[in-house]
Amino acid sequence: MSNSTKNAITLFYSYSHKDEEIRNELDKHLSILKRQGVISEWYDRKISGGTEWESEIDQQLQSASIILLLISSDFLASDYCYGKELKIAMERHESGQARVIPIIIRSVDWNQAPFGKLQALPKDAKPVKSWNDVDEAFTNIAQGIRTAIDEIKVRPVAKETTTDISALVKKFKLRPKKYAGTEIIADIKLKDKLEAISTHEADSFNLSLGDAIFRIFTFTNPDIKNIEKIYA
Repeated sequence: MSNSTKNAITLFYSYSHKDEEIRNELDKHLSILKRQGVISEWYDRKISGGTEWESEIDQQLQSASIILLLISSDFLASDYCYGKELKIAMERHESGQARVIPIIIRSVDWNQAPFGKLQALPKDAKPVKSWNDVDEAFTNIAQGIRTAIDEIKVRPVAKETTTDISALVKKFKLRPKKYAGTEIIADIKLKDKLEAISTHEADSFNLSLGDAIFRIFTFTNPDIKNIEKIYA
């Protein structure tokens, strides 16, 4: 994996399948961002056969840095988009874990929705379908997304230290990528056990809880009897 790909901002599309044609068109307008390694996008059509689709969507939604809401009457009418994806998206936005950007693609009464307080794209929240030149609308959206990415990249990542991470471990096992933005260091023992270390030592390193748990599952060797401390 190249450094540019590794440093890409993850982008999640939340949309109704009835708006898939518009999503595909927007994705083409974001091609330059993908080619430059600025973004790595995900949407539900990337789910492979035999995968538990709801778990995969949840995992991708929990790990995305930018969440695009493609707003239309079909989005607002969708129990899954509005009832589940939107709820998680707004929780992550309000906690500072992700940036939610509403994209108004078709005219609909959306101002009183939970995302109504957020700055929408394209310019003046004019629906894409209302523009005389839709390419101009998509260009404006792409420029707005690039600006948001630039702001995210310069924003400092909040650090968190704790003396008891058992609750976080339990949550992590249910949602593997949700806590990847929480910087923490821990002693790693066999059989998936974690033990928090001193606040001073935690402040000296940058290690996400997601990375810590991942290393337990990947590197724990049942033949090794000693305690192994991992910094990464």
